[in-house]
Amino acid sequence: LVIRDGVKQGVQSSLLPMVILVLAWSLKAACDELGTGPFLVAAVGDSINPAVFPAIVFVVAGMTSFATGTSYGTMAILMPTAVPIAFALEGNTYGLITMITFGAILDGSIFGDHCSPISDTTIMSSISSSSDHMHHVRTQFPYSLTVGVLALVCGYLPAGFGMPSWLGIILAVGLISALFFALSMRNREESAGSS
Repeated sequence: LVIRDGVKQGVQSSLLPMVILVLAWSLKAACDELGTGPFLVAAVGDSINPAVFPAIVFVVAGMTSFATGTSYGTMAILMPTAVPIAFALEGNTYGLITMITFGAILDGSIFGDHCSPISDTTIMSSISSSSDHMHHVRTQFPYSLTVGVLALVCGYLPAGFGMPSWLGIILAVGLISALFFALSMRNREESAGSS
């Protein structure tokens, strides 16, 4: 009787995550068939300022992996399309912009996949921690988005314009410190107002 109840409870608790995974894989397959990734890449175009191209690739990679729920699929789509564009923008040489574009593809793909509610890693994380799936997505999104914006503003944009990496790191540390300070001040004001 105890074993039967345990099996029944286990099947019931794993049914919703299995349905979410099947739907996520179905949506990914549909996006692959529709050519969502190549469409987003084609929308960027090849007549763009080389200095901002890595930042645009980071955003496109993030949106693509968020929409498709796969980081490896996004990397597979963008590597053969975005890297040749960066290569052509630099006059057919493997320069700084091309190398930064490689990083933007990898970083943006992982960023979007981490935020995506249909990503298998996000689904498995919420299942393994026994938390509500959408609650898990909503609670991790602000942290991921903060780091993504910092990578864009303090990393890809300045690096594309030739700023030294150490200056971008100092800028990121300053911005994140200011954010922590502002949030702690807001929490103090809220706790003082509630007491």
